[in-house]
Amino acid sequence: MPDGYGFNHLGGRSEIEVRCIEEGCMMGGPLHKWPVRLRAAHWRMHERERRRAAQRHAAKRQREATARLRAVNRLRQETR
Repeated sequence: MPDGYGFNHLGGRSEIEVRCIEEGCMMGGPLHKWPVRLRAAHWRMHERERRRAAQRHAAKRQREATARLRAVNRLRQETR
């Protein structure tokens, strides 16, 4: 089950392995190399990526809406 930062604690024979559960992310390793501080920093990196992707998506939608409005205004000017 994931911890508060989205890491699965999978039991191994000799030591506990910790893996990021983010889709496509292969980060992880032995628990002693991934203390809570590092897992939290890695989780924040994913949050920043999500936020940036959302901002890029919103900016793209805004540009598309502006282009549609300009096209409509151009057509209105031509029909007058």
